[in-house]
Amino acid sequence: MVNVDVVQVIAAAPNEVSKILLDHQNAGQFFDAKFNVAKSADEGEVFGGKGAIRHLNVAGVKFSEQILIADDNHIRYAIVGDRPLRGHQGNIYLEEQSPSSTSVRYTIVCEAPKWLPDKLVEFLLSQAMKKALVKINKHFLALAN
Repeated sequence: MVNVDVVQVIAAAPNEVSKILLDHQNAGQFFDAKFNVAKSADEGEVFGGKGAIRHLNVAGVKFSEQILIADDNHIRYAIVGDRPLRGHQGNIYLEEQSPSSTSVRYTIVCEAPKWLPDKLVEFLLSQAMKKALVKINKHFLALAN
């Protein structure tokens, strides 16, 4: 079983961080992947929120993710199907530290393919999430200057 748990403080309010994370069409500027929106959020949900489906291409590996929960404090998503990671579920918790600072806790639970060691998948996912969260923080720091 793969368990990823990354924490990063971001220089923005939770609602601003949530908007960036749910802007699927532009997510590629922070994450090392290509994103395309396949389905918009369900009616009455926040932009990019519950019901939205996005197609990803990560280093040639193509798959889809669906947003299951989305608000200013919590985003939950899952890979649609069992590939490339079985039972994949991501949770992003946003906790206000001050009016202009948010602690972001990004967790992922999944099963790695049998031919890949769990620890390697954990390492790769952790590094990718850390890198993306640092880019998001740099984005907000640049806006503040």
